[in-house]
Amino acid sequence: GPCCSKNMPLVVQQRKISDTYDVMKDAVLGEGSFAAVYVAYHKEDGREVAVKAIKKRCVSQTASS
Repeated sequence: GPCCSKNMPLVVQQRKISDTYDVMKDAVLGEGSFAAVYVAYHKEDGREVAVKAIKKRCVSQTASS
């Protein structure tokens, strides 16, 4: 699918998600082997968003090179 395209740039988060969003750790929308999705709220405008947290052990070390 489009989310797995080799032509898409790799985006590395430079800040902690918690700097921008209040993540509701008790509000899990979904969970799998590699990640979990939580409800979060933008700290400045209150927008509700979904945040995917990927387990570090599941990320390839070569992805950042």
